[in-house]
Amino acid sequence: MKRAIPVSLAVGLLAASGCVSTHLVNGKAKEHWERDAETGEDRKVAGQPGYYALLPFTAAADLVTDPFQMIFSGAPHSGWASIDGWPVPLP
Repeated sequence: MKRAIPVSLAVGLLAASGCVSTHLVNGKAKEHWERDAETGEDRKVAGQPGYYALLPFTAAADLVTDPFQMIFSGAPHSGWASIDGWPVPLP
């Protein structure tokens, strides 16, 4: 029983998407492209490396929301998904 909890936690973390941490790094900390609402054109946004200091907190948020992510991402659904802002139809 002592080994079951860490093993199940590790399996759960490997299956998690880490969406909070991924959004923080890709959308805030690293340099990226973003659509300008006024002109409708893409513009380069400078990264803000200070956001990397928040990674311990976002990793904890990913850990807490992991059970919900596994339930909702494992549920059958149809419609649309978004990959890097582009809509993708789901079967």
